[in-house]
Amino acid sequence: MARLLVAILVGILCTVLSGSVRAQSDLPTIHIGGGLDDETKPLLYAQSAGLFEKAGLHVVVDKLGSGSVVAAAVAGGSLEIGKASVFAIIAAHARGLPFTIIAPVAEYRSEHPFGALLLPVNSTAKSAKDLNGKTFGVTTLQDMNMIATEAWIDANGGDSSTLKFVELPPPAIPAAIDSGRIDGAAVFEPAFTNGLATGKAKMGFPVYDAFAKRFQGAVLFANSDWVAKHRETAEKVSRVM
Repeated sequence: MARLLVAILVGILCTVLSGSVRAQSDLPTIHIGGGLDDETKPLLYAQSAGLFEKAGLHVVVDKLGSGSVVAAAVAGGSLEIGKASVFAIIAAHARGLPFTIIAPVAEYRSEHPFGALLLPVNSTAKSAKDLNGKTFGVTTLQDMNMIATEAWIDANGGDSSTLKFVELPPPAIPAAIDSGRIDGAAVFEPAFTNGLATGKAKMGFPVYDAFAKRFQGAVLFANSDWVAKHRETAEKVSRVM
């Protein structure tokens, strides 16, 4: 009797799962790429909560290294939608790439910043001038972190032309600061909180304020031609977000 009951339960489970797989496979699949940082939380929440499925979409979130990599993937057609900083989209637009913003996913507010310039715990820097000649880590050269650092230092009496920048993945920033390889780095969540938690770095200056006290930090975007051909899908993603 017990074996019969187990067989029945297994049969029911297989039926439910196969139906679920069939139902999911019937939905259009959308690949959304982005770095798995704090700005991606709304996207991951929507996916795990089944909000995309309720909207009639099967979304796959692909992890990529930076906004520039995401932009290249969207431009090349290997991704339908990407998540990147607004700065990355502006830079892409300036280079003639036809991108359309679909939905906002992160906002910067100076009173509750999502990041700042990390400095060594023993740093004595008190002003932008004290940062002249320093070497800073960035995810990618000419990215949002680098531009923010340069802009803030120039706006507050320093000279960004004296700075040097090296590319480092965010998780490697605290160790690089502690070893003296770099003199600091502008990072946002989760690298910001994780860096402070190591005890090897401290909050330095609010360099992202150089853009504005409040601004849209990151967005979902797609190739404009794709949006024109799949407007209903793009609108569903926008409503979910």
